[in-house]
Amino acid sequence: SQGPSHRWSIVARMTLLWALLFTATTGLVVGGTYALVARSVRSPGPENAPAEVVDAIQTNLGPEAAARFAEVVESARNDVLDTLRRRSIAVFLVGVVCSTLAAWLIARRSIAPVRRLTDAARGISATNLSERIALAGPDDELKRLADTFDSMLERLELSFDSQRLFAAHASHELRTPLAVLRAEAELTRSTHPSADAAHLAEVTIRQADRADRLVGSLLALARAEG
Repeated sequence: SQGPSHRWSIVARMTLLWALLFTATTGLVVGGTYALVARSVRSPGPENAPAEVVDAIQTNLGPEAAARFAEVVESARNDVLDTLRRRSIAVFLVGVVCSTLAAWLIARRSIAPVRRLTDAARGISATNLSERIALAGPDDELKRLADTFDSMLERLELSFDSQRLFAAHASHELRTPLAVLRAEAELTRSTHPSADAAHLAEVTIRQADRADRLVGSLLALARAEG
């Protein structure tokens, strides 16, 4: 049995691929920004401050006030990082939704010429071979594919026209002698009432009708094969 990827449309697969790419890019940008901010807003503890700064704080404020000051600064730092974390998550989720929607729109727009090719191929038959895709746009792979399809349709149209012309000419060239032969047999039967002449005329008319039906069947078969 076919796997799930074979059951997905090409639009769904392109959307998934591009959404994953956009999501990974958004995650790297948001995560990198948070990491840089968290690294720049370091803890004000003694391990991260120069010794003279620590001595100055303790001298001016006293050990207890300095410790309290460090706690306040640390709390403010944590609040800033918490706010940044929540907003980063919100930005990431919005980025995922927007990137998925953008990927779906891009995939549909990218696949539109292929869908047009498919619709054109479905709508073309022996009665409307004059239709063309005539895809506009840059000279890329899709336009070259559409131009190739148009060239194929042109050759098919010429082939069908040649077949119809042949059938019309063959019908005229084959049925005209049969019609003349039948008319001559009718004339012979009416002007020569003898039994032999009537029998010969009857046989000729019957064979001419049979040949005419055979020609009609052959022409119908030629049209069907065309």
